[in-house]
Amino acid sequence: SGLLSISAKNKGYTTSIAADYDTPAAVLLEAVGLLATGPQRVAVVCADEASPRSLLEHAPHWEMLAAALVLSRSDDPAALAQLTVASAPDDTRPDATTLPQWPDGIEHTPQVGLADLADAVLRRRFGALALDRGKGRGFAVTLAPAAAATGSGATGT
Repeated sequence: SGLLSISAKNKGYTTSIAADYDTPAAVLLEAVGLLATGPQRVAVVCADEASPRSLLEHAPHWEMLAAALVLSRSDDPAALAQLTVASAPDDTRPDATTLPQWPDGIEHTPQVGLADLADAVLRRRFGALALDRGKGRGFAVTLAPAAAATGSGATGT
């Protein structure tokens, strides 16, 4: 994000986070913190280049992947879903069988959790969703219908 921000002459706020398989959770937590301090919307982007085969002799190779979401405050009438981020102990991890089936080269990228989340939002698949496919610390999100869509006064990000 730093190089892109410099080349685009961005003078706004940007941050880069690298947390291996916990990166999708870390960027979502960062976005929630930013929303709590003022901005109405925050763009969340996770991306990874293809892994260098020469450095991953004993681990699955992955292909390039980028996924993005825009998070807003819970009262945004344009919201597609309501999101809650939490850590999930191993015995309550969301069922991985409900995750989209990506090609092998995509499924192994540390950033696939944000692509899984984008897929769930667009398909309106509500409930618990793991952000790390079992390879990180167990962070998950819970998706619910947006407050505007249900008519409820629910709060959340």
